Amino acid sequence: MERYNAEGMNKLLKMNTERARIMAKTNDTYIVYSSEDGIVREYPNGEKVVVNVKK
Repeated sequence: MERYNAEGMNKLLKMNTERARIMAKTNDTYIVYSSEDGIVREYPNGEKVVVNVKK
């Protein structure tokens, strides 16, 4: 397995995130990720819903 430096990993993560957004929009579904606010569902129309609020 090829090793990545921090810059390479950040680039890879950004590319995969964008790919997930495109696929979600194509399939009319949402993506889920963790943010400072908690677990977030992001819908293709841009709506974001915090599902699990961090305390």
